[in-house]
Amino acid sequence: MTEPVVYVFHHAAPIPVGHRVELQFFERDTGFFSVEYSEQLDMPLIRDLDTGIEYAPEWLFKREARDHLGPSSPRVLEMSPSVRPTRALTGTVVACRVVTGLVAADWTVFTYLTLHEEETRIYR
Repeated sequence: MTEPVVYVFHHAAPIPVGHRVELQFFERDTGFFSVEYSEQLDMPLIRDLDTGIEYAPEWLFKREARDHLGPSSPRVLEMSPSVRPTRALTGTVVACRVVTGLVAADWTVFTYLTLHEEETRIYR
């Protein structure tokens, strides 16, 4: 069996040890004066395959998904057309730690997710 890999993410994803997960990575436009796509390694869509719960950063979804709290239409679940999937991997959670820390004078949350990886798929 391969060594476990620790992934550090910039959002909360408290997934129990023993659960299978899928991490789906995306690239988005990060250019300032021109369009420049880059993969966002610290903010994947994390899907707990045992419960079906998904953990994700808000920029993955259409703008109206962030503008309406409370009851809404299924459109809030649609992915933004400005993001592109790059790769996905599956694995089993060996350890999970959710940490709150101070970064540049702002409080933020990090998830340290340790996985035994099973499979990787590349999208291109």
